[in-house]
Amino acid sequence: MSNSALKVLAGAGATEDPVYVDDVFSTFLYEGTGSSQDISNGLDLATEGGLTWIKSRETSENHALYDSLRGTKPLFTNSTTDQSSSGPKQTTLLTNGFRPGTDGLINGSGNDYLSWSFLKKPGFFDVKEYTGNGSTKVLSHDLECKPGLVIVKQQDGSSNWGCYARDGSNDSEIGIGYLNLTSAFTTSGIAFSATDTAVTIYSSSFNFDATANGSEFIVYFFAMGGTDSNAAVFGDDGDESIIRCGKYSGDGNTAGPTIDVGFEPQWLLIKSTTSGDSWGLFDSMRGMPSLPSTPYVYANGSAAEANNDQWVALTPTGFYLKNSHDFVNGSGQTYFYMAIRRPHKPAEKFAATDLFKTVTGRSDSGSPSYVTGFVTDMGIQRAVASADNNFIMARQAGNKYSYTNSNTTSFANTGSSIAFDYMNGALDYFSSAAYRWWGWRRAPGFFDVVTWKGTGSAKTIPHNLGVAPEMIWVFTRDYGERHAVYSKVSGNQAWLDLSYTYSANADSAGAYWNSTDPTASVFSVGTNYRVNDSSNSYGLYYGFLFASVAGISKVGSYTGTGGDINVDCGFSNGARFVLIKTTTWSSGHWFLFDSERGMSSGNDPYIVLDTTAVSEEGALDAIDPLSSGFIVKGTAGDGMNKSGETYLFYAIA
Repeated sequence: MSNSALKVLAGAGATEDPVYVDDVFSTFLYEGTGSSQDISNGLDLATEGGLTWIKSRETSENHALYDSLRGTKPLFTNSTTDQSSSGPKQTTLLTNGFRPGTDGLINGSGNDYLSWSFLKKPGFFDVKEYTGNGSTKVLSHDLECKPGLVIVKQQDGSSNWGCYARDGSNDSEIGIGYLNLTSAFTTSGIAFSATDTAVTIYSSSFNFDATANGSEFIVYFFAMGGTDSNAAVFGDDGDESIIRCGKYSGDGNTAGPTIDVGFEPQWLLIKSTTSGDSWGLFDSMRGMPSLPSTPYVYANGSAAEANNDQWVALTPTGFYLKNSHDFVNGSGQTYFYMAIRRPHKPAEKFAATDLFKTVTGRSDSGSPSYVTGFVTDMGIQRAVASADNNFIMARQAGNKYSYTNSNTTSFANTGSSIAFDYMNGALDYFSSAAYRWWGWRRAPGFFDVVTWKGTGSAKTIPHNLGVAPEMIWVFTRDYGERHAVYSKVSGNQAWLDLSYTYSANADSAGAYWNSTDPTASVFSVGTNYRVNDSSNSYGLYYGFLFASVAGISKVGSYTGTGGDINVDCGFSNGARFVLIKTTTWSSGHWFLFDSERGMSSGNDPYIVLDTTAVSEEGALDAIDPLSSGFIVKGTAGDGMNKSGETYLFYAIA
């Protein structure tokens, strides 16, 4: 259904199933087999139409592009050649993804590959082809909004990849460039035009004749977004954009400018329009972390993925530059970017087991070490049968980690096996059979991860949880400190410490949460150095945000009685995970239980997040199963059930 029809229906009170970026775009990383394999990314590229872009991460191979109009033959963004007809290089678009051929270009045995797939959809992407007739060509498209990037390539002959770009901030032209070249954009005398229904291509549009009589051309259209309301047709209410084209000015600083695109991206294309430099391609699956280096490939080059510099990092509303190089942030240079929103399908669309899972490390030599079955964004690792630290790791922290149990550690520690570039889990293989992993997936309403730069002045931090967070864990990046915790139970004038047994610490001055409750879009931090300091030592922070989702998760409280307590979480099959911490008694641990290790009618294995004490004792009958949640036993002790004390809990079905 068209954008205009959807808006009419919405105005009349009718509803359509919402469409999310998850439904039209996929970054999928896979390992080549050298033989036939299907890559299931959930997109119906065969029926709906679209584009799949594949690049080897480990070897010097061309970028191979396949679309639903040209069939199985690739075009190469780093080459002027026409489409290849070589059999092993062919890829078939499927109703649930694609099937790469057997060539090392796209499926070499043991090689790692990245793929980006774009489904045809108004407000996002379209693909068309035409035959040149020797004169001006008016080519209609189905974006139903203005394109921000149009890419033109001759299929049956040698030509550059012509690009026409617009700025979504003010609906103005940025210029003409070439995807296979490093040259600056042409900004004057542009012989090209675009509307929300068509583009006009002249013989002089590019440095090749894009109207050459009898020649076949393919055209890729990407929506402009930004001020174009016709592109804002996604999300729960059909009023969100999922793509944004624009430009920014470099400042030549290593702590470069922050670019607000209106959402957190998962994919970025960046190119200097004023100097000769490469087209950079970044995505959050391979990593755009706040501190470590950023994996990237060049659209105009065949080189393998590089990961030796800090280039760009994400914010809840955009991205910021971390390097002074002309590639992304040269002083006085202008840059074109195209950003695609991170996955934003709400938690209610998933099963609880697709959002959280407890798994044991695998005993073979395979990767990932922890197989959750879903893209994992944060996890806690612990050797459960011995005294050990509780490691916490996150996609946005790259290969860095901290400990929940230490008040002297930050996310400055490096782990050689930490990796989140897997579709079904986390961490490269290491001897992990003695370890357990509790893994979370980001999803609106359920869990989010944000980073922010400290200023020393009270400020609000935007987030993408979509509801008010009910519990927030804060970690420093560079300097070891206590891990401040906000909870709705202790309120906005108190803070808990993840690394201590203390009850909630009073904060009537609002130094931690600015005496302000979180909202569905922001939370507040005060001036305390544990949550908001401007110095180099503390400057950047990580926040882990948790919330209740009906039937999936619950953040709540109960009052101890010393007897058995039924805790109703609104679940139907009981809790798989329970975390308990007293907010009023002076000496209560952060107790963690899960059903994989056992929450039975007898003694229960557990760990405590605030110490390295030996876990798996099984010497305490603390938790019993309950279909609607869990039972806190009268034998649980003062740490979980002291009469008259208040307890915070976080449970997952």
